[in-house]
Order: sequence, then structure tokens, then C-alpha cells
Amino acid sequence: MGFQETSKTLAELKANPPESLWDFLAQLPFTLDSQILYAVLIFGAAGMFGSWIVKWSMQGLAGGVLDYFFRASLKRTVATVCGYLAVMLPGVGTELFFVSIDGLKHFVGWDFVAWTSLMTAFGADMGINRGRRAEWSPQQRDSGGRS
Repeated sequence: MGFQETSKTLAELKANPPESLWDFLAQLPFTLDSQILYAVLIFGAAGMFGSWIVKWSMQGLAGGVLDYFFRASLKRTVATVCGYLAVMLPGVGTELFFVSIDGLKHFVGWDFVAWTSLMTAFGADMGINRGRRAEWSPQQRDSGGRS
């Protein structure tokens, strides 16, 4: 059996409900909607990590990735994640990643899910999360940051 044959959307589960709540919950992690959500979370984390790499390479952030996301600016990280999820979760719930052709819904593909998630998370982190810059020595201040 192929991927498309075994995956169901939440709408299909609601239209043909399983026998009990436990059956519904047991099937839920394997629905296509849940798999899209997993991809949104994974690629979102990758997009935020990409934002850190850009800031680290250009701004000379103090500390590493854990310092950036958790120690230096935990509140900004929480704001970034909340902002990202506020944009992406309604997209998953309203079937943003499906297109209707001749009255049938078709999944647009994992590349679109990945691209949308990466770019949205990258943009959210670039705009909200700042990190802590490394302190300059007196010589760096005098030279304007040039070594």
C-alpha cells in the first residue's frame, strides 16, 4: 500500500468516525494532517536554526545556539515560536496544503510544506529573536569593529 492510500485527513476521520474515542486517538497520529503538522514543526525548527546561523555569522553573537534560543532571550524565543505557530497552525487546519481540482482535494506536496515552514520560521526568528552580541574590545570599538 502506498502513502496516499493509507493516509486520511481529519475531515475523512470526522466523516467516517471510528468506533470509539480511543480508535480515533489511535489513528490520529497517522493522518495526513498530523504528518503535515510534524513537518511544519521540524522544518520550522530548521528555519529558526538557519536564522541563528545568519545572525551568528554576521553579528558575532555571544554564546552558541543554546544561549541564543534559551539563555539570552528565552522570552523572545517563546514569542517567535508563538508567532510562527499562530501563522502555521491555521494553515494546517484550513487545508492550506491542499488544492481542489475537479472537486477533489489533492495534497500539494512536501516541498511546499517544507518551503513554507522554513521561510515562515526564518522570517519570524529574524524579526523577533535578537540574541546577545559579543562585547567588543576597546580596540574593536576604536576601529569600528574591523580587526
